[in-house]
Amino acid sequence: TARLMETAYHTIERDGILATRLCTHKDDVELTNERKLEQLLGAVRVFEAVDSDPQLVKHIDAQSPVGRVLQLKVGAQVMLTKNLDVQRGLVNGARGVVV
Repeated sequence: TARLMETAYHTIERDGILATRLCTHKDDVELTNERKLEQLLGAVRVFEAVDSDPQLVKHIDAQSPVGRVLQLKVGAQVMLTKNLDVQRGLVNGARGVVV
């Protein structure tokens, strides 16, 4: 256990993308994301989801792993949560950096 704990804060990076930190609770994910965003320079840009069918908002929100409001800065690391274009590699879990 001690040896594992020594590696908990190692930084592993490839192409400017840090290794994914796995959390057991959504609150931990949100806190980690907020701290990482605060560390970045620049202004926060806010994006709000707009649903095409207002009747389904509650259902969609309950099924979505992300909130309706997304705060980003240039340099923020992001991950897709659904397949957008498999041929181009835009798949669930694909990672990138906001430019």
